[in-house]
Amino acid sequence: MKALLFVVFATINFLGPNLSYAQILKEFDDPAVIKAKTLFLITHADKKWDIFGASKRGIEKAHSCMKSSTPTVLLTDTNKSEDHFLRIKPDYLITSYAGEFHFKSMAEEVYMSGGFLELCLSFSKLHLLRQYMESSKKVLQLNFITDGIYGADLVMPTNHAPLNDLVMSTSKTQFIQYVTNWLEYQIVESESVAIHQKLKIEVRLENKILFQFGASRLEHSKKLIMNFISSKTICETNAL
Repeated sequence: MKALLFVVFATINFLGPNLSYAQILKEFDDPAVIKAKTLFLITHADKKWDIFGASKRGIEKAHSCMKSSTPTVLLTDTNKSEDHFLRIKPDYLITSYAGEFHFKSMAEEVYMSGGFLELCLSFSKLHLLRQYMESSKKVLQLNFITDGIYGADLVMPTNHAPLNDLVMSTSKTQFIQYVTNWLEYQIVESESVAIHQKLKIEVRLENKILFQFGASRLEHSKKLIMNFISSKTICETNAL
């Protein structure tokens, strides 16, 4: 099935939009379980939502540096081939209207990309957290690809600028405040806030710890690592 999917995407990317995404979506249903320990998740990285292609370069660069054992899942709500600008070959193409998905992920580390950060991508994050809370895993690491994510703005969540613009234009103190606000005020789902309160949360920037908070007093608490990382750092790290 994966081999067929690769052929289909190669046809779209290099021969143009003659083959409809609707045909692909009918071919490939949600997988029941993805067993890989590391996952690359792309939410709504297409012209329908990311109208300026702000996430394209970061996603493609990070994807080119992924290890072969890391499958790629592309969540989309459009079946128009002309809406899709990524020149990559995902392992799974899944219909998703708000960032939701129905497969079970066994991953302990997930690379997050696409957007909007505070809307559909946050909903993808919620689905990962739900599964994590029901699992025996002690630690879940979410790597937010800063130059592969668009829409980072609590005031105007439809902002199409890449998250990297926010990282580069603010001080560490301001960025910490932004992340704290985002975690405490999830536009998409109040359930996320409730889950955050049960976790030890460690926030990193380019693999370096910025701050920690949460239920650290509880020895049995699960730990969520949120690492905001550029595609450049990902490639440098994976090359080691």
